[in-house]
Amino acid sequence: ARTLTLASVVCASLASYACRAAPTPPPAPRFAIVAASTPQQVLDQLERRLLEQPWTLAFETDSRGFVDAHFVGSAALVPGARLELDAKGAFLGKPKELRLVANADFLQACSTSDGINDKVESACARPTALDEAVVVGFTHMGLLHNLAMLCDGKVPDHCDGGVREWVSRIDLKLSMPEPLDGRQVRKLSYGVVVQGRRSAEIELWLAVDDGLPVKRTVVVQFPDGEMQVDERYAWNAR
Repeated sequence: ARTLTLASVVCASLASYACRAAPTPPPAPRFAIVAASTPQQVLDQLERRLLEQPWTLAFETDSRGFVDAHFVGSAALVPGARLELDAKGAFLGKPKELRLVANADFLQACSTSDGINDKVESACARPTALDEAVVVGFTHMGLLHNLAMLCDGKVPDHCDGGVREWVSRIDLKLSMPEPLDGRQVRKLSYGVVVQGRRSAEIELWLAVDDGLPVKRTVVVQFPDGEMQVDERYAWNAR
């Protein structure tokens, strides 16, 4: 028969208590921005997620200064299969209704002003790099650039390829967590380079718990003036 000493019983009890007192912490949510995240890691994770998984987005964008615009709308992407973007508002003082829709084979862009009497549209086979152009354009610059393209019935910039060579980011900085509208966010600041020229400064607030953008401010420098842009986002993403 085994003889248990008092010391062995005490040691076993203490070990058991230690295990209960210090449980393994649960893992962070899959897309959370963790303390050790670098700015580039945050952006790379965001772009991979938006390119690989279905998502829907409600947005509002306002600009003032060199270009005055206001749009409220929605966007949805099923990678490689379905893209929809709808927006209603005004651009340079003119009412606009915008629609961009694509399936696996076909892409159509449409801009309507003042009813059907002022309508611009284009259609083509689905470009090879459509998803990348939409996502990279959004993560780098926001929505307004491609909304402005759509106002003329044009498809997103560089949807046939080369968007990452056309636009890039520099001087990335990621803030410590801070509150915004009841959530913890981290602010990502960077400069935007288009065709080799630094053309805009951006601040992008991303939710800590899921890594998705909730707010963006943009200051764009034109040869003849400056434009300020504010955008807000609400997501339904997997």
